[in-house]
Amino acid sequence: MELYLIRHGETDYNVSRRYQGMWGESRLTENGKRQAAAGRALVEDIPLDRVYSSAALRTRETCAILFPEKHDIVFEDDIREVDVGSLTNLYSVEARAKYAEEFKTVDATLSYKAFGGESPDEVLARAKRVIDRILKNGGERVAIVSHGAFIRYMLAYILGVENSRFITCDNCGITLVRIGEDGKAALKFYNRVADPSLTASDAL
Repeated sequence: MELYLIRHGETDYNVSRRYQGMWGESRLTENGKRQAAAGRALVEDIPLDRVYSSAALRTRETCAILFPEKHDIVFEDDIREVDVGSLTNLYSVEARAKYAEEFKTVDATLSYKAFGGESPDEVLARAKRVIDRILKNGGERVAIVSHGAFIRYMLAYILGVENSRFITCDNCGITLVRIGEDGKAALKFYNRVADPSLTASDAL
């Protein structure tokens, strides 16, 4: 199976550096729409058997541009971004100033439990659940439209590597992983974008 992992386009929260997380419903900017339109050129000739997507508004909007003719996309909450709890919708600068001590833990462990969000183990378990279910459902070529941090966790599980914040994914970046019948995975290309000048914000 070939798995195409695709991040959503740039959002208004990316630009203003607000926490989106699992439940923040940001929208694509005009630049984000252009990114998705450019990304469509990279996927339109791929005979995809299935497309799965986060149920978030920003991924839905991205899917509508990437796959305008595909009407059987499966939207799931399980594919949403990492839950950042009460940080959702807050501006990054203000949140870090207000919760400086809590962010020491966030930066060291990638855990948002202090804010009522998810721990890395919980996100990794969710990524495993998503990938295992998608593999079980079958198909030769499958796309998953998701979010920067959650794509990182999916890659960690698929490739058997440690999750790291240094594995980044640009807006509308596409990563291809091929999984053989023996279950072994190979990274074929990583974070391919149609326009390399369109880069991602670090905000979740």
